[in-house]
Amino acid sequence: MRMKDRFWRLLAACELLAREETAALAGRNFAALVRAQRVKSALLADLAAEAGPDCRDLNARARLQQLLATSRENASLLSGMKTVTGERLRKVRAAGNQLHTLRNVYTRVSTQSPQAFCRHG
Repeated sequence: MRMKDRFWRLLAACELLAREETAALAGRNFAALVRAQRVKSALLADLAAEAGPDCRDLNARARLQQLLATSRENASLLSGMKTVTGERLRKVRAAGNQLHTLRNVYTRVSTQSPQAFCRHG
């Protein structure tokens, strides 16, 4: 395969993987996202090694810029999802702590005898 052909095939594969990442993020399919990122990472390294004179081609530059823009958008979306998930996790932990406290109160009350409530000073 000629170097030029390899560059264009790698670029097309990276573009496809970037779209797969976007779809995986939209569907919250993190296993698919990890797989796509792993493959894309390897392909981007190969693409950089093959770039050479093809990067001066206006079409290649436009497509590379779009690929980078899509990757930045995906990273931003993932960062936002991570922030929201972290906030939800914080709320779940707080609710868990409240339930633990309530359980301790109810356990203490349920183990006391009725006479404990009727004592007079």
